[in-house]
Amino acid sequence: MRIEQQDGLLAEFIGTFGKFYELAEYADIYPIVAELAVGEPDDLGQTHWQPPGIETDSRCLDPLYAKLPGRFPLLYERFVLTYRWAEVDLGRYTLLANPPGPDLSRLLNEISKDPALWESLIPTGYIQFAKGSDYGHHHLRMGIRFRPAGPRRGLGLHDGDGILRHPQGLVEIHKEWMTRAYIVTFAFVTFRVFSDYGPTSHLKPVNDLWITLAWASWVVPLFITELIFQLRRMRKASARA
Repeated sequence: MRIEQQDGLLAEFIGTFGKFYELAEYADIYPIVAELAVGEPDDLGQTHWQPPGIETDSRCLDPLYAKLPGRFPLLYERFVLTYRWAEVDLGRYTLLANPPGPDLSRLLNEISKDPALWESLIPTGYIQFAKGSDYGHHHLRMGIRFRPAGPRRGLGLHDGDGILRHPQGLVEIHKEWMTRAYIVTFAFVTFRVFSDYGPTSHLKPVNDLWITLAWASWVVPLFITELIFQLRRMRKASARA
């Protein structure tokens, strides 16, 4: 896909900003909007903003790529080089900000703001670019897949996969959290097993026993579960190496 075609698609995408929710926020809560402000605050004290088209030198990507295992998909790369924006709700998801500045260091801060997610996604070849809508699945995080470092080429299916296939990189994370949820829910059954059967049922005094078992009924299974998760991660890491 030629640069002109990419720019046309991005212009259409930028045109959707503000169609779902007004581009107006309180600057004391979302300070980036003050840097993109158009006009004075309204009667409610909200600052209206627009995403400006700002050409950024492609060499500004080099410090980012030095910290990443790959490169952005070409269309997203072109996007961050030609526009700056605040965090914006687009209906089904909220796009993370690419704040104004002389380089793209603030973009790196936005996409790496969640350290746990960063450590989970980077090894799988993904990086966060959005999150669930503020009015919907606000705990959902969305990622794009890196493309291999190397010569630039046209936008192809592989780059499209970087956006279309992002849920697959989160399947294992989702499974782990679902397992933890089941373990905690099953604690009621574990408590009855500990309190009614086996050597733990004969411990005294009773009040202290119940407090201890209530704690152990979810802590011990979770500890074993986390140990299993860690062993699986180590085995996968060894296999990749």
